[in-house]
Amino acid sequence: MGDFIIITLMVSSFWLLWEIIRVVSMEWLNRDEITLPAGELGRSELLRCADSFEQLSGMFQGMVTKKEELSGQDMDEVLFRVQTSVCRSCSAAAQCWDYGSETGICRFNRIAESIIQGKELNNGRKEALQKQCLHGDFFFEAVADQIEKARMDMLWHNRLMESRSAAADQLHETACIIRKAAGHICDVRRIDGSIRQQADIRLRMHGMILKDIWCIRQPRNIQLYVTLRTAKKGRCIRTKEVAGLLSAAFGTRLMPDEQGKTVVNYEYSTILFSTEPQYYMTGGVARIARDGEVISGDNFSLFSGTNGQMILSISDGMGSGLAAYKESETVIDLLEQFLGSGFDKETAIRLIHSSMLLQTEGQSSATVDLCMADLYTGDCEFLKIGASTTFLKRKHWVETITSTSMPMGILQDVDYECTRKRLEEGDYIVMVSDGVMDALPQMDAEEMIKDYLLQSETENAKELARSLLNYVLQSDRQQARDDMTVLVGGMRRR
Repeated sequence: MGDFIIITLMVSSFWLLWEIIRVVSMEWLNRDEITLPAGELGRSELLRCADSFEQLSGMFQGMVTKKEELSGQDMDEVLFRVQTSVCRSCSAAAQCWDYGSETGICRFNRIAESIIQGKELNNGRKEALQKQCLHGDFFFEAVADQIEKARMDMLWHNRLMESRSAAADQLHETACIIRKAAGHICDVRRIDGSIRQQADIRLRMHGMILKDIWCIRQPRNIQLYVTLRTAKKGRCIRTKEVAGLLSAAFGTRLMPDEQGKTVVNYEYSTILFSTEPQYYMTGGVARIARDGEVISGDNFSLFSGTNGQMILSISDGMGSGLAAYKESETVIDLLEQFLGSGFDKETAIRLIHSSMLLQTEGQSSATVDLCMADLYTGDCEFLKIGASTTFLKRKHWVETITSTSMPMGILQDVDYECTRKRLEEGDYIVMVSDGVMDALPQMDAEEMIKDYLLQSETENAKELARSLLNYVLQSDRQQARDDMTVLVGGMRRR
């Protein structure tokens, strides 16, 4: 139990460290005196911190040695316990443990081997045991009992080793996160020169005062952190209008952060603007709980990630009802937090998986169906962990994306499969939970959904999700034998 408490405190410390890094980075963005050498110094400090976490991860990993079977040392301990509990007070103990091959150690080894292999002693051996041992039945029961206890000790040992391995993985991932943050520190540049002057003039002409502009250049877009305010009290200007003015100054179409401020007022504030993607995505969902349940064990999410990504995900908790809902809700919430903060999908999945393995009460498992669409290029990644089929509807055909991986939280190492596709204008991503597929005949489920999607003429993602769920329910006589969720995303060009 002590190890679980330590690990929980460590995980909490990692979150606190990450929040400190984010706050410090934002403070640097708003400081006038920041220079490149200061950024290099900050990066070197973070890299040293990352090395420390990596060394700690190695220490935890070095502790991990799982047992596949009882060792010789374990059997010696079993023998000692049997002798202590059964033979110590027996008048024939000295004779049994000091004579030849048919008594003592050999007898114990034969009985122990039979128990371990799941065999029962035949009547002849039992009679021989009773003749050789004054407490034959009691001796046999004591050996079986102590071997079972040794097996339980081995299971708990392996569980502890799994927890340590999960903690080592989290330490390693934390080190990777810190290195990534360190790499971004020196990517931040202050905008000066003619571009800064053009932006300043355009903003002043529209009643705004520019304090500073910082830029982070990404492979497909630029991110501008602009600190400004209105020139007069009581006046508010929409950030979309500011984006238009900055677009003219920088020569590229910019848009404000969707989760940031929507207006500029008299107080200075720093607002994020980024290159406008060439695509956008419409979304729709339809869901129903299993018959007899008040709440669905499925959870879903559709949100904007970093660098122009649109993220769709479904998680199906083990079973149904409130317990399944809590499992899938935890997975979805953590996915939103990690991916929304800029973590890559593999890191997010490994951290969530190790967190599920660290749970001390029972086994927790859930499927993950994740879709990450790049709205700048149309590239789309599908990641599946025990998830159901995903359908990609094109103009005149439908493609399926399947997986044979196990749900999250079952195996020690997370088992997932990734597929990459290029999306185009008018494509639809149709994600469904297991309950949708199970409601249709097993051999024909995929073909039935593909035929329905081909015949559907709606261009509204919400209508497509609702109509598909109704079609599945009608096919199963309006019964919901399991929780059902349909999540649809439609690609559109701006």
